[in-house]
Amino acid sequence: HEEELLVQPLFHVAQSFSGHLLIDRAGGLTLLGLQATANNGFSFAGSATAPVWLERAAGRAGYPELLVALGKILFAAGYHGQVCVDSLLLEDGRTVPVLEINARSSMGLLNLKLAESLADRGVRPCLRVRQVGLDDGGFTARLLGALRNARLLWPGHGAGIMPLASGTLVPPRGRLFYALLAAEDAEFEALESSLDDLLAAARRPM
Repeated sequence: HEEELLVQPLFHVAQSFSGHLLIDRAGGLTLLGLQATANNGFSFAGSATAPVWLERAAGRAGYPELLVALGKILFAAGYHGQVCVDSLLLEDGRTVPVLEINARSSMGLLNLKLAESLADRGVRPCLRVRQVGLDDGGFTARLLGALRNARLLWPGHGAGIMPLASGTLVPPRGRLFYALLAAEDAEFEALESSLDDLLAAARRPM
């Protein structure tokens, strides 16, 4: 029995991003869009709408055509459904078009769907996930209460924070999935900073 070691080159990354497509049962392909990806070290930290400059860079590199070619290969191998392709734009301008293929629903796709559903609300979503230290099982209720009291729990319009899952918040440590909803980049930064303070307070039992 032989073992193989897969070694990935060390890339100097300017921007991580992902491409999303849907393969139907007949092999039809739909390109769903791009997402800018945020990472914390080697861990996924969030997805956001790809800026125009990133879409243009991907287009110049022939990225949409590559997604179509990958979709055909996956369908020929017997797969249909949602596909997320993790990719990189390097500091020297080169593109690493295929870092990883996720043949499933993904966080980036969820953010794309959120963006579609909020298109008439004047905001765009930035999906985030972070590790949270938990004191007890009442953390979720305290966090929701703190968001509501600070008027940061998204009410359906304007800027705010939308918690997306609590089942992963199990003491002593869990993952908090949430969306920041805003119209301007500065608003996202302000919301994230406010959430930092609320999380610190919510960890202390009342």
